[in-house]
Amino acid sequence: MSVRRFAMLFGVVFLLVGAMGFVPQLLWHPAGGHEGHTVRIDAFEGYLLGLFHVNVLHSLVHVLFGVMGIVMSPRSTRRACTPGSWRWATVC
Repeated sequence: MSVRRFAMLFGVVFLLVGAMGFVPQLLWHPAGGHEGHTVRIDAFEGYLLGLFHVNVLHSLVHVLFGVMGIVMSPRSTRRACTPGSWRWATVC
């Protein structure tokens, strides 16, 4: 698998998982809450598909990495294979 395909694939996966964190029907709320925590973010907080604990910041980070992976995927090997760059000798 090339670097471009890897970046595109994981960009799409991260973007989809991040978007799923903003769908309230996919979030199950924890039983018992969070006793003892003084700093909490309750916006879009719960367990994604009942498995992964997420909140709005976690989902935003997934969306950010997804967009970065998709945007950078066509450019990844072109810049790495530029003669004279420090990575040219190891990648190309």
